[in-house]
Amino acid sequence: MNTNSSLPHSIESEQHALACMLNSDADQGVSILTVDHFYLDVHRNIFFAIKHLLDKELEISVVNIYEYLKGLGSQNVTTLSYVMQVANMYSSIVTLSDCVKILNEKLVARSLIQTANEHIDMALNGDMVEVFDKIRTDYERLEKSALGSCGEEFTYLLNQALSDIEQRQRRRSSGVLCLGVPTGFEKFDEKLGGLSPSNLSIVAGRPGMGKTALILNMIESMAIKNQTPVGFFSLEMSNEEIMHRLVSSYVEIPVTKIRSGDLTDVCLENLKMKLKETQESPLIIEDSPQNIATLCSKAIQMKNKYAIKALFIDYLQLIEGMRKSDSRYMEVTEISRRLKCLAKQLKIPIVCLSQLSRSVEQRSDKTPQLSDLRDSGAIEQDADSVVFLYRAGYYDPYDPTSKIIIAKNRHGACGEIRVIFNEKLCQFKEKI
Repeated sequence: MNTNSSLPHSIESEQHALACMLNSDADQGVSILTVDHFYLDVHRNIFFAIKHLLDKELEISVVNIYEYLKGLGSQNVTTLSYVMQVANMYSSIVTLSDCVKILNEKLVARSLIQTANEHIDMALNGDMVEVFDKIRTDYERLEKSALGSCGEEFTYLLNQALSDIEQRQRRRSSGVLCLGVPTGFEKFDEKLGGLSPSNLSIVAGRPGMGKTALILNMIESMAIKNQTPVGFFSLEMSNEEIMHRLVSSYVEIPVTKIRSGDLTDVCLENLKMKLKETQESPLIIEDSPQNIATLCSKAIQMKNKYAIKALFIDYLQLIEGMRKSDSRYMEVTEISRRLKCLAKQLKIPIVCLSQLSRSVEQRSDKTPQLSDLRDSGAIEQDADSVVFLYRAGYYDPYDPTSKIIIAKNRHGACGEIRVIFNEKLCQFKEKI
Protein backbone atom coordinates (compact mmCIF):
# COMPACT_ATOMS: atom_id res chain seq x y z
CA MET A 1 0.00 0.00 0.00
CA ASN A 2 1.24 3.45 -0.90
CA THR A 3 1.46 5.33 2.36
CA ASN A 4 3.37 8.37 1.11
CA SER A 5 1.49 11.34 2.53
CA SER A 6 3.59 14.01 0.87
CA LEU A 7 1.26 14.43 -2.09
CA PRO A 8 -2.33 15.77 -1.82
CA HIS A 9 -5.01 13.12 -1.44
CA SER A 10 -8.20 12.37 0.48
CA ILE A 11 -8.54 8.87 1.89
CA GLU A 12 -12.15 9.54 2.93
CA SER A 13 -13.21 10.71 -0.53
CA GLU A 14 -11.55 7.72 -2.15
CA GLN A 15 -13.35 5.38 0.25
CA HIS A 16 -16.74 7.06 -0.23
CA ALA A 17 -16.36 7.08 -4.03
CA LEU A 18 -15.65 3.34 -3.99
CA ALA A 19 -18.55 2.79 -1.57
CA CYS A 20 -20.90 4.52 -4.03
CA MET A 21 -19.59 2.35 -6.85
CA LEU A 22 -19.87 -0.84 -4.81
CA ASN A 23 -23.49 -0.10 -3.94
CA SER A 24 -25.09 1.54 -6.99
CA ASP A 25 -22.97 3.87 -9.11
CA ALA A 26 -20.40 1.54 -10.66
CA ASP A 27 -21.15 2.47 -14.28
CA GLN A 28 -21.19 6.18 -13.59
CA GLY A 29 -18.01 5.97 -11.50
CA VAL A 30 -16.04 4.09 -14.15
CA SER A 31 -17.22 6.52 -16.84
CA ILE A 32 -15.89 9.64 -15.04
CA LEU A 33 -13.03 8.35 -12.87
CA THR A 34 -9.71 6.71 -13.70
CA VAL A 35 -7.32 4.68 -11.60
CA ASP A 36 -5.14 7.81 -11.28
CA HIS A 37 -7.84 9.50 -9.21
CA PHE A 38 -7.01 7.06 -6.40
CA TYR A 39 -3.82 7.70 -4.44
CA LEU A 40 -3.66 4.62 -2.24
CA ASP A 41 -2.73 1.35 -3.93
CA VAL A 42 -5.47 -0.54 -2.11
CA HIS A 43 -8.08 1.82 -3.55
CA ARG A 44 -6.55 1.66 -7.03
CA ASN A 45 -6.82 -2.12 -6.86
CA ILE A 46 -10.50 -2.03 -5.85
CA PHE A 47 -11.30 0.45 -8.63
CA PHE A 48 -9.47 -1.73 -11.16
CA ALA A 49 -11.45 -4.77 -9.97
CA ILE A 50 -14.79 -2.92 -10.31
CA LYS A 51 -13.89 -1.88 -13.87
CA HIS A 52 -12.91 -5.46 -14.73
CA LEU A 53 -16.20 -6.87 -13.39
CA LEU A 54 -18.18 -4.29 -15.36
CA ASP A 55 -16.31 -5.10 -18.56
CA LYS A 56 -17.07 -8.80 -18.04
CA GLU A 57 -20.72 -8.01 -17.11
CA LEU A 58 -20.26 -9.69 -13.74
CA GLU A 59 -21.94 -8.74 -10.48
CA ILE A 60 -20.25 -5.95 -8.52
CA SER A 61 -19.96 -7.67 -5.17
CA VAL A 62 -17.44 -7.68 -2.33
CA VAL A 63 -16.71 -11.38 -2.83
CA ASN A 64 -16.18 -11.07 -6.60
CA ILE A 65 -13.79 -8.16 -6.10
CA TYR A 66 -11.82 -10.03 -3.47
CA GLU A 67 -11.63 -13.19 -5.58
CA TYR A 68 -10.50 -11.24 -8.63
CA LEU A 69 -7.75 -9.41 -6.74
CA LYS A 70 -6.63 -12.62 -5.05
CA GLY A 71 -6.18 -14.19 -8.47
CA LEU A 72 -3.81 -11.42 -9.60
CA GLY A 73 -1.08 -12.27 -7.13
CA SER A 74 0.14 -11.42 -3.66
CA GLN A 75 1.03 -7.81 -4.44
CA ASN A 76 -2.60 -7.11 -5.36
CA VAL A 77 -4.22 -8.90 -2.45
CA THR A 78 -6.71 -6.72 -0.64
CA THR A 79 -8.27 -8.17 2.49
CA LEU A 80 -11.92 -9.13 2.34
CA SER A 81 -12.58 -7.25 5.56
CA TYR A 82 -11.25 -3.99 4.07
CA VAL A 83 -13.40 -4.28 0.94
CA MET A 84 -16.42 -4.91 3.19
CA GLN A 85 -15.44 -1.93 5.36
CA VAL A 86 -15.36 0.34 2.31
CA ALA A 87 -18.67 -1.00 1.01
CA ASN A 88 -20.34 -0.36 4.38
CA MET A 89 -19.25 3.29 4.30
CA TYR A 90 -21.97 4.00 1.71
CA SER A 91 -24.29 6.82 2.70
CA SER A 92 -26.96 8.64 0.71
CA ILE A 93 -25.67 11.87 2.22
CA VAL A 94 -22.31 11.62 0.42
CA THR A 95 -22.89 11.43 -3.35
CA LEU A 96 -20.51 10.19 -6.00
CA SER A 97 -20.44 13.67 -7.57
CA ASP A 98 -19.28 15.13 -4.24
CA CYS A 99 -16.39 12.66 -4.13
CA VAL A 100 -15.49 13.17 -7.79
CA LYS A 101 -15.07 16.90 -7.26
CA ILE A 102 -12.59 16.36 -4.42
CA LEU A 103 -10.73 13.56 -6.22
CA ASN A 104 -10.35 15.74 -9.31
CA GLU A 105 -8.90 18.56 -7.21
CA LYS A 106 -6.41 16.22 -5.51
CA LEU A 107 -5.39 14.63 -8.82
CA VAL A 108 -4.74 18.02 -10.40
CA ALA A 109 -2.76 19.13 -7.33
CA ARG A 110 -0.58 16.00 -7.52
CA SER A 111 -0.08 16.54 -11.23
CA LEU A 112 0.94 20.16 -10.64
CA ILE A 113 3.54 19.14 -8.08
CA GLN A 114 4.92 16.33 -10.23
CA THR A 115 5.01 18.54 -13.31
CA ALA A 116 6.73 21.35 -11.38
CA ASN A 117 9.41 18.89 -10.26
CA GLU A 118 9.94 17.89 -13.89
CA HIS A 119 10.32 21.57 -14.82
CA ILE A 120 12.92 22.03 -12.07
CA ASP A 121 14.95 19.09 -13.36
CA MET A 122 14.77 20.45 -16.91
CA ALA A 123 15.76 23.96 -15.78
CA LEU A 124 18.84 22.54 -14.09
CA ASN A 125 19.93 20.49 -17.06
CA GLY A 126 18.11 21.62 -20.19
CA ASP A 127 17.68 24.30 -22.80
CA MET A 128 15.62 27.31 -21.61
CA VAL A 129 13.57 27.54 -24.81
CA GLU A 130 12.66 23.89 -24.46
CA VAL A 131 11.83 24.39 -20.78
CA PHE A 132 9.47 27.29 -21.47
CA ASP A 133 7.75 25.38 -24.29
CA LYS A 134 7.09 22.46 -21.97
CA ILE A 135 5.90 24.74 -19.15
CA ARG A 136 3.44 26.41 -21.53
CA THR A 137 2.14 23.08 -22.87
CA ASP A 138 1.85 21.51 -19.44
CA TYR A 139 0.11 24.58 -18.01
CA GLU A 140 -2.56 24.50 -20.71
CA ARG A 141 -3.08 20.75 -20.20
CA LEU A 142 -3.40 21.05 -16.43
CA GLU A 143 -5.67 24.09 -16.65
CA LYS A 144 -8.03 22.20 -18.94
CA SER A 145 -7.93 19.18 -16.63
CA ALA A 146 -8.70 21.32 -13.58
CA LEU A 147 -11.36 23.60 -15.01
CA GLY A 148 -12.75 21.54 -17.87
CA SER A 149 -14.06 23.19 -20.96
CA CYS A 150 -14.80 26.90 -20.66
CA GLY A 151 -17.34 26.79 -23.47
CA GLU A 152 -17.38 26.54 -27.24
CA GLU A 153 -16.42 29.28 -29.68
CA PHE A 154 -19.22 30.98 -31.60
CA THR A 155 -17.80 29.94 -34.98
CA TYR A 156 -17.86 26.25 -34.01
CA LEU A 157 -21.39 26.51 -32.58
CA LEU A 158 -22.61 28.39 -35.65
CA ASN A 159 -21.29 25.70 -37.98
CA GLN A 160 -22.95 23.03 -35.83
CA ALA A 161 -26.24 24.94 -35.89
CA LEU A 162 -26.09 25.38 -39.68
CA SER A 163 -25.39 21.67 -40.13
CA ASP A 164 -28.37 20.82 -37.92
CA ILE A 165 -30.65 23.25 -39.79
CA GLU A 166 -29.62 21.81 -43.16
CA GLN A 167 -30.22 18.26 -41.91
CA ARG A 168 -33.70 19.22 -40.65
CA GLN A 169 -34.47 20.90 -43.98
CA ARG A 170 -33.42 17.80 -45.93
CA ARG A 171 -35.58 15.55 -43.75
CA ARG A 172 -38.60 17.81 -44.14
CA SER A 173 -38.07 18.06 -47.92
CA SER A 174 -38.07 14.27 -48.09
CA GLY A 175 -41.46 14.18 -46.33
CA VAL A 176 -40.31 13.59 -42.75
CA LEU A 177 -42.37 15.98 -40.61
CA CYS A 178 -41.35 14.48 -37.27
CA LEU A 179 -37.76 15.55 -36.64
CA GLY A 180 -37.43 13.85 -33.25
CA VAL A 181 -38.15 10.23 -32.30
CA PRO A 182 -41.72 9.38 -33.52
CA THR A 183 -44.14 8.17 -30.85
CA GLY A 184 -46.72 6.61 -33.17
CA PHE A 185 -49.20 9.42 -32.47
CA GLU A 186 -49.01 11.52 -35.65
CA LYS A 187 -50.84 14.65 -34.48
CA PHE A 188 -48.91 14.57 -31.21
CA ASP A 189 -45.63 14.30 -33.13
CA GLU A 190 -46.64 17.17 -35.43
CA LYS A 191 -47.10 19.51 -32.48
CA LEU A 192 -44.01 18.45 -30.54
CA GLY A 193 -41.82 17.41 -33.46
CA GLY A 194 -41.56 13.95 -31.90
CA LEU A 195 -39.44 13.32 -28.84
CA SER A 196 -36.39 15.55 -29.15
CA PRO A 197 -32.91 14.51 -27.94
CA SER A 198 -31.82 16.02 -24.60
CA ASN A 199 -35.43 16.98 -23.77
CA LEU A 200 -37.34 16.05 -20.62
CA SER A 201 -41.06 15.50 -21.21
CA ILE A 202 -43.56 15.08 -18.38
CA VAL A 203 -46.78 13.13 -18.95
CA ALA A 204 -49.11 13.86 -16.04
CA GLY A 205 -52.61 12.98 -14.94
CA ARG A 206 -54.71 11.80 -12.04
CA PRO A 207 -54.60 8.08 -11.11
CA GLY A 208 -56.70 5.97 -13.46
CA MET A 209 -56.42 8.30 -16.47
CA GLY A 210 -54.30 5.83 -18.44
CA LYS A 211 -50.85 7.45 -18.24
CA THR A 212 -49.04 4.11 -18.22
CA ALA A 213 -51.21 2.84 -21.08
CA LEU A 214 -50.31 5.92 -23.15
CA ILE A 215 -46.55 5.55 -22.80
CA LEU A 216 -46.79 1.77 -23.35
CA ASN A 217 -48.58 2.54 -26.61
CA MET A 218 -45.67 4.83 -27.51
CA ILE A 219 -43.13 2.18 -26.50
CA GLU A 220 -45.00 -0.44 -28.56
CA SER A 221 -44.85 1.79 -31.64
CA MET A 222 -41.20 2.70 -31.15
CA ALA A 223 -39.56 -0.52 -29.94
CA ILE A 224 -41.83 -3.27 -31.31
CA LYS A 225 -43.21 -1.85 -34.56
CA ASN A 226 -40.29 0.40 -35.58
CA GLN A 227 -37.37 -1.36 -33.85
CA THR A 228 -36.15 1.78 -32.09
CA PRO A 229 -34.10 0.88 -28.95
CA VAL A 230 -36.01 2.06 -25.88
CA GLY A 231 -35.36 1.87 -22.13
CA PHE A 232 -38.22 1.69 -19.62
CA PHE A 233 -38.06 2.06 -15.83
CA SER A 234 -41.31 0.75 -14.36
CA LEU A 235 -41.34 1.55 -10.66
CA GLU A 236 -45.00 0.65 -10.14
CA MET A 237 -45.77 -2.36 -12.33
CA SER A 238 -43.86 -5.63 -12.59
CA ASN A 239 -42.29 -6.92 -15.80
CA GLU A 240 -45.08 -9.48 -16.00
CA GLU A 241 -47.83 -6.82 -15.83
CA ILE A 242 -46.06 -4.69 -18.43
CA MET A 243 -45.74 -7.60 -20.84
CA HIS A 244 -49.41 -8.52 -20.39
CA ARG A 245 -50.37 -4.98 -21.39
CA LEU A 246 -47.99 -4.84 -24.33
CA VAL A 247 -49.18 -8.21 -25.63
CA SER A 248 -52.83 -7.22 -25.18
CA SER A 249 -52.39 -4.05 -27.20
CA TYR A 250 -50.25 -5.64 -29.90
CA VAL A 251 -52.42 -8.70 -30.60
CA GLU A 252 -55.64 -6.83 -29.66
CA ILE A 253 -56.88 -9.34 -27.11
CA PRO A 254 -58.39 -7.97 -23.86
CA VAL A 255 -55.82 -7.93 -21.10
CA THR A 256 -58.33 -9.55 -18.70
CA LYS A 257 -58.48 -12.62 -20.95
CA ILE A 258 -54.69 -12.84 -21.05
CA ARG A 259 -54.33 -12.49 -17.27
CA SER A 260 -57.08 -15.01 -16.49
CA GLY A 261 -55.92 -17.56 -19.06
CA ASP A 262 -59.32 -17.37 -20.76
CA LEU A 263 -58.11 -18.07 -24.30
CA THR A 264 -59.15 -20.77 -26.75
CA ASP A 265 -56.44 -23.05 -28.13
CA VAL A 266 -56.80 -21.43 -31.56
CA CYS A 267 -56.55 -17.92 -30.04
CA LEU A 268 -53.44 -18.92 -28.08
CA GLU A 269 -51.73 -20.33 -31.19
CA ASN A 270 -52.53 -17.18 -33.18
CA LEU A 271 -51.16 -15.08 -30.32
CA LYS A 272 -47.91 -17.05 -30.27
CA MET A 273 -47.54 -16.79 -34.04
CA LYS A 274 -48.05 -13.03 -34.02
CA LEU A 275 -45.62 -12.53 -31.14
CA LYS A 276 -42.82 -14.36 -32.96
CA GLU A 277 -42.22 -11.26 -35.06
CA THR A 278 -41.61 -9.20 -31.89
CA GLN A 279 -38.95 -11.40 -30.27
CA GLU A 280 -36.01 -9.23 -31.34
CA SER A 281 -37.63 -5.96 -30.28
CA PRO A 282 -35.01 -3.66 -28.64
CA LEU A 283 -36.89 -2.92 -25.43
CA ILE A 284 -35.04 -2.96 -22.08
CA ILE A 285 -37.23 -3.00 -18.95
CA GLU A 286 -36.14 -2.40 -15.34
CA ASP A 287 -38.86 -2.93 -12.72
CA SER A 288 -36.97 -2.72 -9.41
CA PRO A 289 -37.31 0.25 -7.00
CA GLN A 290 -34.81 3.00 -7.74
CA ASN A 291 -33.23 6.02 -6.14
CA ILE A 292 -32.23 8.78 -8.53
CA ALA A 293 -28.50 7.95 -8.45
CA THR A 294 -29.08 4.27 -9.24
CA LEU A 295 -31.58 5.15 -11.95
CA CYS A 296 -29.11 7.53 -13.61
CA SER A 297 -26.34 4.94 -13.41
CA LYS A 298 -28.52 2.22 -14.98
CA ALA A 299 -29.71 4.64 -17.66
CA ILE A 300 -26.08 5.34 -18.60
CA GLN A 301 -25.51 1.59 -18.79
CA MET A 302 -28.59 1.17 -21.03
CA LYS A 303 -27.30 3.87 -23.36
CA ASN A 304 -23.77 2.43 -23.51
CA LYS A 305 -24.81 -1.21 -23.88
CA TYR A 306 -28.02 -1.02 -25.92
CA ALA A 307 -27.75 2.42 -27.61
CA ILE A 308 -31.26 3.39 -26.50
CA LYS A 309 -32.83 6.31 -28.37
CA ALA A 310 -35.41 7.18 -25.69
CA LEU A 311 -36.05 6.52 -22.00
CA PHE A 312 -39.43 6.21 -20.27
CA ILE A 313 -39.96 6.35 -16.49
CA ASP A 314 -43.15 5.36 -14.61
CA TYR A 315 -43.30 7.41 -12.46
CA LEU A 316 -41.50 10.41 -10.91
CA GLN A 317 -43.04 10.31 -7.42
CA LEU A 318 -41.83 6.73 -6.92
CA ILE A 319 -38.18 7.70 -7.42
CA GLU A 320 -36.29 8.15 -4.17
CA GLY A 321 -33.96 11.10 -3.66
CA MET A 322 -30.37 10.69 -2.48
CA ARG A 323 -30.60 12.97 0.50
CA LYS A 324 -33.05 12.26 3.26
CA SER A 325 -35.19 15.33 3.72
CA ASP A 326 -38.32 16.25 5.60
CA SER A 327 -39.31 18.25 2.54
CA ARG A 328 -40.67 16.11 -0.30
CA TYR A 329 -40.74 19.32 -2.34
CA MET A 330 -36.93 19.59 -2.19
CA GLU A 331 -36.50 15.89 -2.89
CA VAL A 332 -38.67 16.02 -6.03
CA THR A 333 -36.86 19.20 -7.09
CA GLU A 334 -33.54 17.31 -6.96
CA ILE A 335 -35.00 14.36 -8.89
CA SER A 336 -36.52 16.57 -11.58
CA ARG A 337 -33.29 18.47 -12.18
CA ARG A 338 -31.16 15.34 -12.29
CA LEU A 339 -33.51 13.83 -14.89
CA LYS A 340 -33.12 16.92 -17.05
CA CYS A 341 -29.33 16.74 -16.68
CA LEU A 342 -29.46 13.03 -17.54
CA ALA A 343 -31.36 13.76 -20.77
CA LYS A 344 -28.70 16.31 -21.75
CA GLN A 345 -25.85 13.97 -20.79
CA LEU A 346 -27.20 11.00 -22.77
CA LYS A 347 -28.52 13.20 -25.60
CA ILE A 348 -31.79 11.27 -25.69
CA PRO A 349 -35.39 12.22 -24.85
CA ILE A 350 -36.64 11.21 -21.42
CA VAL A 351 -40.39 10.84 -20.84
CA CYS A 352 -41.38 10.68 -17.19
CA LEU A 353 -44.86 10.15 -15.79
CA SER A 354 -46.02 12.30 -12.91
CA GLN A 355 -49.02 12.40 -10.62
CA LEU A 356 -51.26 15.44 -10.25
CA SER A 357 -52.38 16.82 -6.92
CA ARG A 358 -55.92 16.36 -5.57
CA SER A 359 -56.68 20.01 -6.27
CA VAL A 360 -58.00 18.84 -9.65
CA GLU A 361 -60.84 17.01 -7.92
CA GLN A 362 -61.90 20.13 -6.04
CA ARG A 363 -62.76 22.07 -9.22
CA SER A 364 -65.91 21.79 -11.25
CA ASP A 365 -63.72 21.78 -14.37
CA LYS A 366 -61.48 18.74 -13.96
CA THR A 367 -59.18 19.71 -16.82
CA PRO A 368 -55.59 19.64 -15.47
CA GLN A 369 -53.48 22.77 -15.16
CA LEU A 370 -49.74 23.28 -14.72
CA SER A 371 -50.33 24.33 -11.11
CA ASP A 372 -51.70 20.82 -10.44
CA LEU A 373 -48.28 19.16 -10.87
CA ARG A 374 -47.64 17.40 -7.60
CA ASP A 375 -44.84 18.04 -5.08
CA SER A 376 -42.63 20.60 -6.83
CA GLY A 377 -42.76 23.59 -9.15
CA ALA A 378 -39.37 22.44 -10.47
CA ILE A 379 -41.14 19.80 -12.58
CA GLU A 380 -42.77 22.48 -14.72
CA GLN A 381 -39.57 24.52 -14.77
CA ASP A 382 -37.22 21.68 -15.76
CA ALA A 383 -39.50 20.02 -18.32
CA ASP A 384 -39.21 20.97 -21.97
CA SER A 385 -42.78 19.82 -22.47
CA VAL A 386 -45.64 19.00 -20.11
CA VAL A 387 -48.45 16.82 -21.39
CA PHE A 388 -51.69 16.10 -19.54
CA LEU A 389 -53.89 13.09 -20.13
CA TYR A 390 -57.57 13.73 -19.48
CA ARG A 391 -60.52 11.33 -19.82
CA ALA A 392 -63.89 12.88 -19.00
CA GLY A 393 -65.32 9.36 -18.73
CA TYR A 394 -63.36 8.92 -15.50
CA TYR A 395 -65.77 11.40 -13.91
CA ASP A 396 -68.83 10.99 -16.17
CA PRO A 397 -69.38 7.58 -17.82
CA TYR A 398 -71.61 9.23 -20.44
CA ASP A 399 -68.90 11.63 -21.63
CA PRO A 400 -66.54 9.88 -24.09
CA THR A 401 -64.15 12.85 -24.36
CA SER A 402 -60.50 11.86 -24.07
CA LYS A 403 -57.64 14.16 -24.95
CA ILE A 404 -53.91 14.73 -24.71
CA ILE A 405 -53.28 18.30 -23.61
CA ILE A 406 -49.92 19.88 -24.45
CA ALA A 407 -49.75 22.47 -21.67
CA LYS A 408 -46.09 23.42 -22.13
CA ASN A 409 -43.95 23.19 -25.23
CA ARG A 410 -40.62 24.98 -25.00
CA HIS A 411 -40.02 24.61 -28.71
CA GLY A 412 -43.45 25.18 -30.21
CA ALA A 413 -47.17 25.62 -29.80
CA CYS A 414 -49.43 24.07 -27.20
CA GLY A 415 -52.81 22.52 -27.93
CA GLU A 416 -55.03 19.45 -27.63
CA ILE A 417 -55.20 16.13 -29.46
CA ARG A 418 -58.45 14.16 -29.29
CA VAL A 419 -57.97 10.46 -28.62
CA ILE A 420 -60.09 7.35 -28.18
CA PHE A 421 -59.37 4.98 -25.29
CA ASN A 422 -60.06 1.26 -25.51
CA GLU A 423 -60.03 0.23 -21.87
CA LYS A 424 -60.13 -3.50 -22.62
CA LEU A 425 -56.93 -3.28 -24.67
CA CYS A 426 -55.37 -0.43 -22.63
CA GLN A 427 -54.97 1.30 -25.97
CA PHE A 428 -55.13 4.94 -27.08
CA LYS A 429 -55.66 5.96 -30.69
CA GLU A 430 -55.87 9.42 -32.17
CA LYS A 431 -59.36 10.49 -33.21
CA ILE A 432 -59.65 10.97 -36.96
